[in-house]
Amino acid sequence: YMTYSVSANGLPPDAYLKRVMLGRRNLPDRKLDVGPGSLVDGLELFISMGGGRLEGVVIDEDQRPFAGATVVAIPGEDTPRRARLVNAATTDQLGRCTILGLVPGPYRVIAFEEIEAGSYYEADFLQAYNNKGETLEVEEYSEMELTLTVQTLKGDSF
Repeated sequence: YMTYSVSANGLPPDAYLKRVMLGRRNLPDRKLDVGPGSLVDGLELFISMGGGRLEGVVIDEDQRPFAGATVVAIPGEDTPRRARLVNAATTDQLGRCTILGLVPGPYRVIAFEEIEAGSYYEADFLQAYNNKGETLEVEEYSEMELTLTVQTLKGDSF
């Protein structure tokens, strides 16, 4: 048997893969086991255009807008496929950013002064920042606003 992970790429910004079905069976972990010579019939992908939208403003310790910060939305610890659902954006000159297509569920949102691109997908990073930043609950079609204070990675290897 080979195990395949089902995903949907190239979706519009507010869209997300809501559910994967094989016949009548829901595949919540998005994994599909296929044996040699097997035919996969009845695979359905359900796409929602209702991903959450986060409008963020990042400020420094003096309450001034912070340009160039990386804002990372990290799904809750118990979220299936957690690392694949991490979302990030960079703030503009006014300290603003927008993150689109958030899958419903709990998130922790953190703004970093500097961070290596992509390091926020790593399991060690996700674990290290479980208790930092602000928490929010994303619902389908929700639009949220959040003000964050920029964090400096002090001695961290990320």
